[in-house]
Amino acid sequence: MDLLGVVLAGGISKRFNGFKLAYKLRGKPLLAHVADELSTVASDVVIVASPQTRRLVEGLAGYRVVTDSQSLGCGGPLRGLATASMIADTILYAPGDAAWIRGETMARLARIGSGVTTPIWGDGFLPMLFGYAEDLKPFIDACMLKGWSGRPSDAYRLAEDLRLVGVSLLTGDPREFSTLNRVDQLEAPPTPLPGRGEIRVPQRASYLYKSVLYSLANGDYISAYLGLIEEASIYGSLGVEHIVRHIAEDLCRVQGYILVYTVPGGCQRHRRLF
Repeated sequence: MDLLGVVLAGGISKRFNGFKLAYKLRGKPLLAHVADELSTVASDVVIVASPQTRRLVEGLAGYRVVTDSQSLGCGGPLRGLATASMIADTILYAPGDAAWIRGETMARLARIGSGVTTPIWGDGFLPMLFGYAEDLKPFIDACMLKGWSGRPSDAYRLAEDLRLVGVSLLTGDPREFSTLNRVDQLEAPPTPLPGRGEIRVPQRASYLYKSVLYSLANGDYISAYLGLIEEASIYGSLGVEHIVRHIAEDLCRVQGYILVYTVPGGCQRHRRLF
């Protein structure tokens, strides 16, 4: 089965002095570095751009550029991943500002991967725009079910086969899964915790999240609330702090509850159910 390398290039570099994907690193644009690294692993490479960035990335790396599909009804990186999911059977993806990523590291991720696979750092957070997927339906589903509020983590939560691979199993340099937000980070790059072993998320987590989304669509907020609490318990027991926080954000939006659910960056709200 052919493996498509996907470079996500939809951001407009709000925190960078200029369009960062065109920034010259070791003599060539940053975007070209990422695409060239993926080309050592994938049978083909495509750059997925937004309508705003397409004209900026064309010609930077010499690879095919695809504009992400606005008909999907979602936005941001999720739309880029969903677009890639419509043109390939299996994808290996990375953001265009991954200044330190190496092809051999992404090759290890692809060899380990199944279903939907993404790295995890030691603090339980995910470098979410790096991954391997041979089950591409969750990206489309996340777009359709979450719309403009959709995040890449929604696709992960919908995946029936979700594998989280400790960064330390992939590379001795955890910076590889960091992205470049400011020029000064090239001299003082972030140093995230390296990560742990491999985590296989139980299928029940994806079933819970699907039932939550359908319950919300049908106005059954009690079932949605209880499903989110159980889903948070599963990810919490696995130490996946990143997704626990996203579930907390979802809990904050559920209507009509006595809600006392607090995590760092989460919410605490009181409202009567009955």
